Amino acid sequence: MMVYNLNMFIFLSLIILSLMIGLNSVSVFYLWFSIEVNMMSFIPMILYYNNYYNFCSIKYFLIQSFSSSLMLLLMLNLYYMNIMNFLFFMLILSLFMKLGYFPFHMWYLNILKDLDWMSVMLLMSIQKLLPFYKLWGVFKMINFSSSNFFESFNLNNFYMIILILMSLNIMMLIYSNNSVKFFMGVSSINHMSWMILLILIDLHMWSCYYMFYIQILTNLILIFNMYNVDNFNYMYMIKSKIFKFLIFFLVLMLMMMPPLIGFFLKMFSIELFMEYKLYFITYLMLNLSVFMSYYYLSLMMSCLLINSSNFMYNMNINIQYMKIDYSYFFMNLLMMFLYSMWML
Repeated sequence: MMVYNLNMFIFLSLIILSLMIGLNSVSVFYLWFSIEVNMMSFIPMILYYNNYYNFCSIKYFLIQSFSSSLMLLLMLNLYYMNIMNFLFFMLILSLFMKLGYFPFHMWYLNILKDLDWMSVMLLMSIQKLLPFYKLWGVFKMINFSSSNFFESFNLNNFYMIILILMSLNIMMLIYSNNSVKFFMGVSSINHMSWMILLILIDLHMWSCYYMFYIQILTNLILIFNMYNVDNFNYMYMIKSKIFKFLIFFLVLMLMMMPPLIGFFLKMFSIELFMEYKLYFITYLMLNLSVFMSYYYLSLMMSCLLINSSNFMYNMNINIQYMKIDYSYFFMNLLMMFLYSMWML
């Protein structure tokens, strides 16, 4: 157990170190190097956290290494070729692949279903930080190389096509799937749509959105991990009224419903989009959010309305998860509240 904890500490330290190097690097090659260190530190954590062997680590390595090599090749050719728009387009697509965003989202959703909850939390949170930072750098380069980014690169048309296709694809994927991890992955893709557009327009607003989303995600995943909830039908295992209320409250925050702080985040984001005349894109993203709200409500209702006495099912829950300190969750909620006050 001591060796296990030491290994986890080393790999987690390497992930944090790679994040610090990447976020403070000026050179694109140092940033690329930190992304690679981040990837190679996360793969052993996937193997350690999963009690049985699966192909998640191999899938993750193949996808990330291919997108990284493509990204490096494009960055090397960016200074020597005149077809700037095409290279920028391919560079953005390679970063979409690293993020697990549409149209390269299937590997992301398939891996999430087979991972344990702690690996899911890392993959959906800090593992996205460096690709988002690189994406911001690419958008800055495009803005510097052209007088009007929205016209020269046709971002409006490009993003509209992605959102329309993604909406249709998500509706088909999520319709008959009861996996909570799969649903959280689809929810993550939906929130990435907002964050990608925000990081193009306002880095500070993106930071607020990202930190807010990570806080909610962490609290939800900790509860799901404690009760080993992998399926909507397993929600009856959550017998604590406190945790049921927390799930209800956190899912409402994830939906960004009024009068919670997430609603104001989304409202300020829409105001920014309106300033850049992204009317139809905003309309599409709002429609997708409304569609996702139905499944958020399903998640809440499956937790609140199911009566455990109607189920004859026994599940061994690890006793160490049951000894969790309740104050940890309330401390996280307090941090979200204080952070929201600072943002406003």
